[in-house]
Amino acid sequence: MVSGRAFPACAILLIAVTRLTGCSTFAALEVWHSEPGVTGASLTIELGSTEPGTESVRIHGGSIEGATFTGNAERTPDGRVLSITEMRWFSNWANGWTEARLSAAGKLLLSPNGQGWSISVVQQPQLGAPVAASMRYFDDYLTGERALEEFTHRWDRVQAVVDVLRQKLHERWFDYTVAPWQPGRRSKAMSFEEATRKFLFPEVYGYSEPPKRDSQSVRAEAINWNVDYTAANFPENLRAIRNSGTMLRDFEECLGLWRLAYCLDELWSHRIGGITFRLVMQNPSKKASDPQGRSN
Repeated sequence: MVSGRAFPACAILLIAVTRLTGCSTFAALEVWHSEPGVTGASLTIELGSTEPGTESVRIHGGSIEGATFTGNAERTPDGRVLSITEMRWFSNWANGWTEARLSAAGKLLLSPNGQGWSISVVQQPQLGAPVAASMRYFDDYLTGERALEEFTHRWDRVQAVVDVLRQKLHERWFDYTVAPWQPGRRSKAMSFEEATRKFLFPEVYGYSEPPKRDSQSVRAEAINWNVDYTAANFPENLRAIRNSGTMLRDFEECLGLWRLAYCLDELWSHRIGGITFRLVMQNPSKKASDPQGRSN
């Protein structure tokens, strides 16, 4: 246990990244930014290297919040073949942070399209199991096997609840840039939090319909959980998780992970192909005669 004093956000991020990625640095040689529209928030693609003689890729940005997809890059006559091998995740909340690495497998082709660059999905990226994690929860720092176990359990729970939400909601994409509703907001678009919290936790955020007066409840985490509501809306494997307050803690402490789990398939299967990327940085040694920057 260490001191509970507050750390600057940059220091927290540095601690987490150092634990899981060591001291390797990424030197970007080429950078693409997405144009606004299809995903709302931006996406950035960076090609570079972490060690001499290799070429790597990083994909990150607001559309995937705290996630960074990494892997290898190969130059071909058609463009850049991006082989995704890992997803790195970082998020923080008022009393801590979570960082993790998950295995991944997928292949994308980044190529010129006459107006910029676009991505074709050769093999849709899929997430595998978490392989490392570190967490801070108030004064406790978790690392190694204990942190990996805690994150794996949370990731499994989040995915199970997201399966329920997909059956409940019509939307398949929630723009990260949409803030929770406030008086005077003109946009009708809903954030992921708005669209899900009343269904998940009506005891906290209000019922869409008044509950039955004789509903049974159980008290946990200073909240009276409506056991009958849980039974009516959640499968058996999630009922104890909701009635104990664990689901609410997952939601409050790692909301971005929920949205990522919900929206990721939509990004790769439908939205990524409609995004135009602009090459905004290119190392002079990598430039080609082609004004679009194509090289072999």
